[in-house]
Amino acid sequence: VIGVLSGKGGVGKTTISTNLAVVLSKFYSRRVLILDCNPGSSHVSIHFGMPNNGNSFMKLFERKSKPESLITKHIDTGVDIIPAPTYFSDAVLKNMKKLKKVLFNFAFSSYDFLILDGPPGFWEDVKSVIRASDKILIVTTPHKTSIEDASKIISLSKKMKKKHIFALINRVKRKKYELDYWEIRRMLSVPIIGVIPEDSKLDESINSGSPAVLKYPNSLVSIVFRRVASILVNEFYKFTLREKN
Repeated sequence: VIGVLSGKGGVGKTTISTNLAVVLSKFYSRRVLILDCNPGSSHVSIHFGMPNNGNSFMKLFERKSKPESLITKHIDTGVDIIPAPTYFSDAVLKNMKKLKKVLFNFAFSSYDFLILDGPPGFWEDVKSVIRASDKILIVTTPHKTSIEDASKIISLSKKMKKKHIFALINRVKRKKYELDYWEIRRMLSVPIIGVIPEDSKLDESINSGSPAVLKYPNSLVSIVFRRVASILVNEFYKFTLREKN
């Protein structure tokens, strides 16, 4: 179970979650379920160009339905999806506190990867995602405010006894005002498993409802996503002849 989190919004967390899910499924032939854990700002279904059936999320916690009846499969990628509701309420927050127990009770053992696309920030719903995750992937941009907030999430994860914490730097433009890789690594004190360059293809893919790794498989960002996924599956990434050129 991988919890994908960020200290602040707008860093591309859901873009990371969805593209990694597609690569793990399509490129590495793993069974993947992505659970949108960001009620009120549920965007996973938008990234996949699918309607949002947020009722599935609520039914998951009611435990009155079989898990397979709550899942929507993205045909082109094989990724299974449970979207979050587009609203936030006390009932939703109460359910989020039961996330770990629900995931344990529901038989998701048939999946190789369960990706939790968490909310930004440091509130109780974020703690619920951390608690339910085996690994924590923190998404940040190379800007001081983003790094500082990412550092807070890392501290919170460590306080909650999580040992497998990683960071991914997104939307890198290689500008002088950006913090460099080594400075970010020093500030975060966790392994950085990828650096995603700023690319308009990512924005285009969101609007078209097709993840970039599917829509632009030979782009630089797609190559980087495949390399990041290789770390998650513990496989050596082999460049294709086209990539080498």
